[in-house]
Amino acid sequence: MGFAISSDARLNAIVEWQLGRRPGIPFRVQVNCCFGYPAVLLNQTSDAGGNPNPNLYYLCCPYLRRGLARLEGAGLAQRLTRQVKAEPEVARALAEAQHNFQAEWTRQAASDRRKNPGPAPRISAAASDMSIKCLHAHFAYFLVHPGYLLGKIILAELPDEWCPDERCQVSLEQNSIAANG
Repeated sequence: MGFAISSDARLNAIVEWQLGRRPGIPFRVQVNCCFGYPAVLLNQTSDAGGNPNPNLYYLCCPYLRRGLARLEGAGLAQRLTRQVKAEPEVARALAEAQHNFQAEWTRQAASDRRKNPGPAPRISAAASDMSIKCLHAHFAYFLVHPGYLLGKIILAELPDEWCPDERCQVSLEQNSIAANG
């Protein structure tokens, strides 16, 4: 199945609500949450203008996005960067994930028929293999690759992996009522 901004109106409505905007890059749903709603999008490696898109995996679950934003605000990305520098096992896990991500991005760029894709980005377009820039990108990678050690560390900081109330369905119902009411 190729990339497209879905022709499925329900899927588009969910993703648009989750992101708070229309998706600007063609995608496929890569991971669904426990309720069956999109949690991670697999994006095309370039936008409509041919500009590279470093966000191969994009976290769209609003519950997780908010939780991870709180953790970033509390300094978790900086703490993880220090942990990467202090613990060889964590550093190896990050370096391996960066290498694998770059290989996946390169394969996807070839599949997208990108001409001259340039160098593959790191997870979250980080400046180095030893730094954590964006928890959202690392957690999206973890949801696709559940063995990723840093993802497990991030998950342990979250109150729950998934929302407790199926809020995407509630949003659809409210939007449908609002549109029809």
